[in-house]
Amino acid sequence: LYIPESKKEKCPLIVNIHGGPHSDLPDVFCSTNAFLIYQGFAILTVNYRGTIGYGEKYLNELIGHIGDYELNDVCDLVNEAITNYKSIDRNNIFLMGISFGGFITCSLAVSDALSKMFNAGAVKNPLTSIADMMCGSDVPEWAYAELRKEKMVLPPSIDLFKECYEKSPLSRANTAKFPIVFFEGEKDRRLPPSAGLH
Repeated sequence: LYIPESKKEKCPLIVNIHGGPHSDLPDVFCSTNAFLIYQGFAILTVNYRGTIGYGEKYLNELIGHIGDYELNDVCDLVNEAITNYKSIDRNNIFLMGISFGGFITCSLAVSDALSKMFNAGAVKNPLTSIADMMCGSDVPEWAYAELRKEKMVLPPSIDLFKECYEKSPLSRANTAKFPIVFFEGEKDRRLPPSAGLH
């Protein structure tokens, strides 16, 4: 958690969520975070279950549970931050995610139970549809592995495609509880921009 120095009034909070999911946000200088802190925002970087650097058990815990564990991890850390740091404005909390961090941001936006604490989000090349990953990505095996599927079958069966779509925030996009701005890379092969343009 990074809080601006000498802030007299409460500061809004931006939750910075890494992609991957098997990646991390290390505690090192980040120009984006520094810029936002200078603008008066507090920044919370979240290393949810599935993040590297915390042991094999922590890394593998997310597999088979995407769209669940990591959402709760983000909300738990936000609750801890606003409880322990009175300088954070609990009425101004925003999400920022890239790739799988975009999946988390979009999933929180469509969650009836978890969306209430957030005001808006920004995503860059987000994963919005696990089903699209199976057919339109350069790493279709990712979806099979994260969902604990025994083998990869291309093209996926109609039932598997439907299961993957239903686990995706895109399937509930019309129920989003807060606005999200999308930044899409036109030539992204990992997460085709079509998934964010629906």
